[in-house]
Amino acid sequence: MKLYIDEAGRGPLAWPLYVAIVFPIKNFVKKDFQDSKKISEKQRNTLMEKVIKLKERWFLDYTISKSSPKNIDKYGLTKSINQAIKKWIKKLAKTHNLDLSKIEIIIDGKQTFWLEKDLESRLTTIVKWDQKNKNISIASIIAKTQRDKEMVNKIHKKYPQYNFAKHKWYGTKEHIQNIKKYWPCEIHRQLFLRRIKQ
Repeated sequence: MKLYIDEAGRGPLAWPLYVAIVFPIKNFVKKDFQDSKKISEKQRNTLMEKVIKLKERWFLDYTISKSSPKNIDKYGLTKSINQAIKKWIKKLAKTHNLDLSKIEIIIDGKQTFWLEKDLESRLTTIVKWDQKNKNISIASIIAKTQRDKEMVNKIHKKYPQYNFAKHKWYGTKEHIQNIKKYWPCEIHRQLFLRRIKQ
């Protein structure tokens, strides 16, 4: 039994980090899925619609976990990701009556997040698996589309002065200028802004 994990929003200066956990239940055609960074927003949204239909038909299940800016400021990025993963792996395992000790967790990246000890599960981390493994690609698409959807539909409207819909919370020249002009808002990661405010 395997769970596949990827995240979106590691580098931005604001808003939570999103973690998607995918549990393939039955075999299905995956050739259309690619790493979310390699395809357009339109393609991501189309593939996300396909993922939702696959979930409705019980070919796969997935969860999305978020780590807030305050949590990232308090614990740092790596530990925050670890906490988000642990919480929702346990929920997914409970939903499907999975034995955690028999689950292999596949993560795109090079960090172990200390999950082996906490979950008693086998953990495999491989750099750039989101470009090589279709299940990881699906996780990357889920995390990215959910992050962008909330950013455009909710956060950009609440804080239009930062123009989040354009730079997607990343540290672009425009974003940094707006931070200096309007000061950070409640969703900015203070940990990431230390150099900017100096």
